[in-house]
Amino acid sequence: MTNIFTLLRTFDAVAEHNGFTAAANALNIGQPTITTQIKALEELYGVELILRRGRRVELSEIGETLQKITQRIFVLKDEAHELLENSGQLRTGHLRISAVGSYYVTSVTRLFRQRYPDYDVSVELGNTTAAQAKLLDLTSDVAIVAHEISDPRIHTVPLGVHEVVLFVNRDHPWFGRDSIKLRELDRESVVVREPGSETRRALEAAIESANIDVNKVMEIGSRECVWHLVKQGMGIGVVTEIEYIPDPNLCKIRIEDSPVKLEFRLGYLAERSRSLKIVEVIRIANELL
Repeated sequence: MTNIFTLLRTFDAVAEHNGFTAAANALNIGQPTITTQIKALEELYGVELILRRGRRVELSEIGETLQKITQRIFVLKDEAHELLENSGQLRTGHLRISAVGSYYVTSVTRLFRQRYPDYDVSVELGNTTAAQAKLLDLTSDVAIVAHEISDPRIHTVPLGVHEVVLFVNRDHPWFGRDSIKLRELDRESVVVREPGSETRRALEAAIESANIDVNKVMEIGSRECVWHLVKQGMGIGVVTEIEYIPDPNLCKIRIEDSPVKLEFRLGYLAERSRSLKIVEVIRIANELL
């Protein structure tokens, strides 16, 4: 009988690749073998893990829960392999970083690659909510986020505190000003990031405390798109000062009376605090302070 580890590996591949054919290609085995092994796993425990919808597959409720476990199993398996193959040293492997912006992640990756040139490094940009989720499901080794995380499973180290600023294009009445008072934002048109963005959360908290409102003309999940929309006159943009991209047709403006600030931190799972690559990234983060 096929051992349970192999059956779980097959299930994880089907879940990750959303299909039997894609899983077979990823594992380099035949599709009938995939089908047989999934059936064997389901019959062994008397559960339904995969729901067939024609050519599509969906995970059952139990299957969704099992996938969260198998993701952890195989990430930790790869980490154990890296450790043993490299004789307890960092030589080759893969470091995966999720980050809310490019400022700190570029410094971290540059220093890491300088020290470990044979190590693969991949970076995925998004908001803090997504970065935190990737830590928990082990699809990221470390995350650069824009606030302290209260989840006890995640530890963080500080990177820096930066002010949130506004920016407008040349046609806006505020162009050329260095600062405004928070109340001047009342009823102004603002291009905002998607829910889960810490920049958006911080601004919304500030305007709520000041008992004012803004006109959210567009919600968009890309810092670059916000920049282009503001440049085209769609409204006021909001970024941290380290993310602002200077342009002769744009003007950066501070909030002088109620400055909004974000604290950037490096996060990692507490249970993985002894991972050699995570230990090294923490060391680099401390050097950047």
